[in-house]
Amino acid sequence: MSQEPICPCEELIHPRPISNPPGRDTLLYRVGDFATFREALLQARPGEQELAGWRPSTRGDLALQLLEWWAYLADILTFYNERIAQDAYLRTAASPGTVERLVRVLGYRPRPGLGATGVLAALINSRLPLTLPQGLAIQSKPGPGKKPEIFELDEDTRLEPSGSLAAEVVAPTNLAGRTDVLLRGSLTTVREGEQLLLVSKDWAKASDKGRGYAVVTVQAVSREKDSRGRSVTRITFDDDIPGTIRPSNSEPAPATNYRLLRASQTAQRFPYGSVNPGNSTVHLESIFRSARSGEQLLLKSTSGAFTLSLVTNYAEQVWYANDANPTIPPTEPAAVIPIPHTVLTFSPAAAAATVQVDFGWQEVGELIDIPPASVLASGVTLALDAPLPLPQGATSRLVLLEDSKGQGTQGRATPFGSTTANQVHVSELDSQTELIPPLRLLHNLLPVSRGATVAREVLGSGDSSRANQSFVLQKSPLTYLREGAGYRSTLRIWVDSIEWKEVPSFYGQAPDAHIFVTREDEEQKTQVLFGDGVQGARLPTGLGNVVASYRHGSGASAPEAGTLSVLLQSHPGLQSVRNPVPVTGGADPDPAAKLRQLAPRSVLTFGRAISAGDYEALALESPSVNRARAYWTFDTEQQRPLIKLYVGDTPEAKTSAELAIRSASDPQRRVEVLPAQEKPVQLKLEVLKDPRFLAEEVEKGIRRALMDPETGLFGVKTARIGTTVYNSQIYEACLRVPGTLAVHLLLFMHWDVIETWPNHSPGEGGFYVLEDLKLTLKEAATHA
Repeated sequence: MSQEPICPCEELIHPRPISNPPGRDTLLYRVGDFATFREALLQARPGEQELAGWRPSTRGDLALQLLEWWAYLADILTFYNERIAQDAYLRTAASPGTVERLVRVLGYRPRPGLGATGVLAALINSRLPLTLPQGLAIQSKPGPGKKPEIFELDEDTRLEPSGSLAAEVVAPTNLAGRTDVLLRGSLTTVREGEQLLLVSKDWAKASDKGRGYAVVTVQAVSREKDSRGRSVTRITFDDDIPGTIRPSNSEPAPATNYRLLRASQTAQRFPYGSVNPGNSTVHLESIFRSARSGEQLLLKSTSGAFTLSLVTNYAEQVWYANDANPTIPPTEPAAVIPIPHTVLTFSPAAAAATVQVDFGWQEVGELIDIPPASVLASGVTLALDAPLPLPQGATSRLVLLEDSKGQGTQGRATPFGSTTANQVHVSELDSQTELIPPLRLLHNLLPVSRGATVAREVLGSGDSSRANQSFVLQKSPLTYLREGAGYRSTLRIWVDSIEWKEVPSFYGQAPDAHIFVTREDEEQKTQVLFGDGVQGARLPTGLGNVVASYRHGSGASAPEAGTLSVLLQSHPGLQSVRNPVPVTGGADPDPAAKLRQLAPRSVLTFGRAISAGDYEALALESPSVNRARAYWTFDTEQQRPLIKLYVGDTPEAKTSAELAIRSASDPQRRVEVLPAQEKPVQLKLEVLKDPRFLAEEVEKGIRRALMDPETGLFGVKTARIGTTVYNSQIYEACLRVPGTLAVHLLLFMHWDVIETWPNHSPGEGGFYVLEDLKLTLKEAATHA
């Protein structure tokens, strides 16, 4: 009834041999499909007699149609059998909700979505302190394609008047190497080309008087406004200020420790005869009685070099012109001309003979520090326009710093000297946040978390005749908030006005225990379950006597800085709220890939850590940890084993992992938790593309195969700490993309250095992050 295939490749094998090597993400279970079943049904059975003469035709053959119906049925049955088989195993499960149901059998509860938390700043227009109530709602301004998110105040918070202080960065200006200085006020007396003296205020007390001063020439004068709108004058010089401006090799002093001076008097050297015997004495051209002892002298030598010295002795001398010995009074005074003049002795000595002396110094203006163009530091000193209010008994307080662009960071401000001082030092800042002055310090901080409150929702009526009653919350998702290494629910349940307690499971609960259990379904709707009278109490009979209060809203999406500012409730005296620091900590529910990894490990650990894999599993259960890798090593100092646990790649991952393993690890076994080291990678690929596929789609597919956070070769959920990456893996990832025919060029670069070997190891505690992918697509030639 059937014919031999024209081409061997057309041969249909039935039943298909089933082979499932280990490590595959799919399971083969079908013995055939419609084509193979139809072919098998058309084959004559051995010894067939009744249908030996039957030749099926394509026209009106009901027998052929009947066989094809059976082939369709077999195709459908084997398809669903294979799906059922795949969904029976955790590694291969693919149907929605299947992974969640499988891990529930293990007693593992997937982590739900978490709400973000953060700190806002409040500005008030009241002269008296006021208190904002817990639950005050603030909504975000959503960007394009986003939905508004609601946050609420976590606790009653007392606010001080205003809440905002103008802040100016106090930073010593290193004058050495600069070409300009800044003076307070608007000055009109400085002229271009004028020569000035820049000198340290304590220069006279310095042991090395060859340092701490500089002679500068004015090139330009400009009048400006500082960050607070005050007038300042910038003086630019024609050359860099030399390094000798520093009194010593220590850190630079503030600009306020220097004086910018101009000389009110200038004297030339005495022009007659040879009356300058050394480099520590000078005869002036006339009488200058203002140059007394202690006066600063700026001495100009014959070579043009300047020396700053102090007058140690003042004297007056008469020089007699037209006399044989001009320094001795003549016997006939009428025959000579007496010329009185000043003689100054000074220290330190000049390097060469002096030809000019400047003295009688006057202040040009008050020097001030040049504010930095940006601030990027873990600590900063600020001058405020008013004292920072402190809580009673406190010496510091948490504050937010906001810059001119509305961005900011959180820190701890400590006033100098006393609580009434206007200068504070702000520490614990995020060193990665760059602030652009002018700055303002915000001290009325509001701790907030995501979630809108649903108050007194009636879940339903209790029925003591029913075991394990359950109800579903009307709003979803239920808000969970981070707490230590784990999280806590915001759900509270009252039955007949008595509050019942949420527990992880019914196991071991007393028959009369007022407890309940929650779980989330595939749509993140929360189901509330009560006991059966054996493990946990049944609900008492009543009408609408089960009442819940909770908050809803969660996820990794969080408002950007400056967008969480819409007050949903007015409050007397509250002017506005600001969030220069974005809220953080939100997380989406655990994806199926993470459940496949963590659920089996939870069965092995049972809340305790023994092997290195146990430490990894416990760390990965923490919401902040995306990667973890444990290494056994030996502590040479303490002469005992040591476990190094590397975690990444969020800032709070280290602290979160330490909390997660604290209660589960052996106190006699030393564990060191370290942040994993990110190793940036650049890839250059040249790919041959099938001309039938769009270049844009092929490029998107390759980038997804390499960079997708969930499934990409270098993704957060895929690239493990310390795992070697092979070129063959990169080739395989690219070639899996439809439309990719070949990879002709692959360059793996780390820190711009091309690695030529076929395998690449990030080292202990390191992991690769694909920062840049330079992809070139070339189209394969087509043949007619």
